[in-house]
Amino acid sequence: MENTERIPMLTDEKFDRIEQFAELVKPLQK
Repeated sequence: MENTERIPMLTDEKFDRIEQFAELVKPLQK
């Protein structure tokens, strides 16, 4: 559960990159 502790530390900039990365990964998740 270590990831849960990192979530609050994410900046908007980092979160933006994560969203972009998620968009790129979406097709692979099918």
